[in-house]
Amino acid sequence: MRIKTIWGSIIVIAILTIILINSINGSIIRHSTKEEINFLTKTPSSILFGEIYTSCNNIEKTSTIIFGVYNDIDIDDNTETGINGKDIRVQYLVLPWLNLEKPAIVLTLLVNIDRLGEEIKDKDILAEIRVNEMEIGFHSPNLHGNELPESIQFTTTFFINLLDKTIGFTMKTTPMYDDKNNKTLSYSIKHNDTRYEFTLKPPVETQVMISSTMEPKTWLYEFKREKGYKTMLTILKTKRDKETEIKIYDLPETISFKLKLTPLQEGGGNILYQSNKNYDTNIKIVSDETGRCRYITLSNLPSMMNMEWNPSRGEGYYKLVMESKTTTINMYDNPVEPTINITLTTTGNIDFTTQWNLTNPGEIIITKNEPLALEFKTMINNWLTQVNISSMDGNLTLKWNINTTGYILYDTNWKPVKTINLLVMNPSKIGVRTEATASRADDFNINWVLWPIEESSINVTGRIDFSSMMIDVYLNGEWYHLWPWI
Repeated sequence: MRIKTIWGSIIVIAILTIILINSINGSIIRHSTKEEINFLTKTPSSILFGEIYTSCNNIEKTSTIIFGVYNDIDIDDNTETGINGKDIRVQYLVLPWLNLEKPAIVLTLLVNIDRLGEEIKDKDILAEIRVNEMEIGFHSPNLHGNELPESIQFTTTFFINLLDKTIGFTMKTTPMYDDKNNKTLSYSIKHNDTRYEFTLKPPVETQVMISSTMEPKTWLYEFKREKGYKTMLTILKTKRDKETEIKIYDLPETISFKLKLTPLQEGGGNILYQSNKNYDTNIKIVSDETGRCRYITLSNLPSMMNMEWNPSRGEGYYKLVMESKTTTINMYDNPVEPTINITLTTTGNIDFTTQWNLTNPGEIIITKNEPLALEFKTMINNWLTQVNISSMDGNLTLKWNINTTGYILYDTNWKPVKTINLLVMNPSKIGVRTEATASRADDFNINWVLWPIEESSINVTGRIDFSSMMIDVYLNGEWYHLWPWI
């Protein structure tokens, strides 16, 4: 009798809190200018009954479950498996409240799922708890050596911060295995038109927090995992018809960062990444929000990065501001035979822009706000560009027009470059390469006429100084040494 009284009190308090939340929510939404606030516009109108959708080796079922009690479910349509034909045991609670310390509307969904018996543990199992607009679930795929855990506990909290009107959720997951190694498990959370899926290899105890921020379209990600394990985390966000996948290859024990992805015109994009420290781990982003370069990998996460690009051949550019130790960035449009591939490796802080016109005549211009050292490589529609600079104090301009009559312009604003190797080439058309040590130049221009032979000439204007220097041109399938002549 006492247990029933306690549950009755919880239900009454929950329903009264939901009514209050609905009234406050309406006020927030009416006065909010944030698009993301729609994530929590609907709170559950009923917490007494939910449902669980299950799929066990493609046997799909939907079963009603009741708030607070143990619900035993048959998921494989086999009365000989589990306990009395029941394969999993499910319990859920919905606990809404107001957080007055940090004014926030909070709604927590607690879910416990226990495996009953051993018969289904090696099968492909999917389960989703559905309570009104919320969906919380897991997927244990049928992979070699994988198995369904003995039990899974979810603690999922949706929140709206009343002062800054940011929204988000936290999810803590605790799977129980005899041995977690070589196991794979995915968790999912869906509300309205946004769905997140988190895949862990191996599935260690993990806490996730994802929240909007005061900066438009910028999201805060925080992750914590249990000690003693290395794991790979994959986050898949689906909103309407767009997907973003973030893969953290060696998830630190704690990691926190802000991320903003913005598509730009001409197939370009912008990434803003901010954190309070560098992380010795790699992250891969695959997104519809990054223009033509859908695949982006960061090796050794920086503390801050603002990167913008336009990968077009004619008026392309690449801008990067980054605070880092040593970071490598790789971007491409397709994992198989990409037509666009941009790679950069740099050590230390960097602030530079590269602009290019990969035609004939064409140019590449590098400008920077700090001393520059980097390796930069692009492949855009069969045009290869490679830049390797050990130290450069000024800016760099290389212009060309390569034919039987043409020119090469090399300019560093008379600022020194310690070493530079620069190559621009279309294998079926033209190319130019220069290698120099301890060089500087001011409007150094080489003009030539190769045909007709009786009028052939090479003229040099401007200033140049160097320890060693080489300028070659590529024409009609052959490299020709252009300068210096000795």
